[in-house]
Amino acid sequence: NKMLEISTGTFMLGILIFALLHYLKYCKIEQLKLNLGYEKILLNERKSLDLYLGSISELTVNDLQDAATANKLSKELDTHLDNYLRQLDLVSYHILNGNLKESYWKENYCTYLDSVVKNYPDKFNALNTKYGNVLTLWKKWNYLRVEA
Repeated sequence: NKMLEISTGTFMLGILIFALLHYLKYCKIEQLKLNLGYEKILLNERKSLDLYLGSISELTVNDLQDAATANKLSKELDTHLDNYLRQLDLVSYHILNGNLKESYWKENYCTYLDSVVKNYPDKFNALNTKYGNVLTLWKKWNYLRVEA
C-alpha cells in the first residue's frame, strides 16, 4: 500500500512538472509571437517610409523646386515618419513596461534605436517630443551601454 502511495505521488509530481514545463514553453512561444508581431509592424512602417523616400529620390530638380510640390512632399514625409516613430514609441512603451522582453530588443535594436534618435534630433527634443517612450528607452540603453 505504501508503494502505491509513493507511485501515485511520483506520478502526480511528474504530471505537475510536465504541465509546468508545457506552460513555460507556451509562455515562451507567446512571447516570441508578440516580439515577432511588433517587429513585423515596425518593419512594415519602415518599409513604407523607405519606399516613400525612394519615390522622392526619383523626382527631378524641377519637381522639387515647385513650392506646392515641395510642400506636399514635406507633409507626406512627415506623415510617413510620424507613423513609423509612433510604432517605435509603442514598442518602446511595451519594453519599458515589461510587456516585451527587454533583453531581446536591446540585443537586436539598441544600435538601431540610437541611430533613429540621432538621425531625427528634431523629433526627440526632450521638452516637446511626441515620442517620449523612445527617448526614455534610448536614454536608458545609452546609459547602460556607457556604464557596461
